[in-house]
Amino acid sequence: MFQAVIIFGLATLVFAVSRSIWLSILALLIIGAADTVSMVIRISLVQLATPDEMRGRVGAVNFLFVNASYQLGELESGMTAALFGAMPAAGPAVSARLAPAAQIPTARPRSFSSR
Repeated sequence: MFQAVIIFGLATLVFAVSRSIWLSILALLIIGAADTVSMVIRISLVQLATPDEMRGRVGAVNFLFVNASYQLGELESGMTAALFGAMPAAGPAVSARLAPAAQIPTARPRSFSSR
């Protein structure tokens, strides 16, 4: 999943600096594919980690937060691009995606005891 997020961020950066329509289209295709892979993995993990009796409620809350985050991200990106321009706005957006994705795989997993 983290590789998909890193690919998503790098393809976003390529899209932001591209001056070629074909490179931009290719970057958008890669962005869509990486986002789809990441989303499928996230949804599957939520479903697998949730007890059967809570699955519908957890799925609904997850759906709400995922869709709200898309809207908030679009607002933030639009405001940043309006203030600084499209290309300068891409740098912070990409680094905000890449920094956590690059750090998380190096973290050590915790062992949870079942009590």
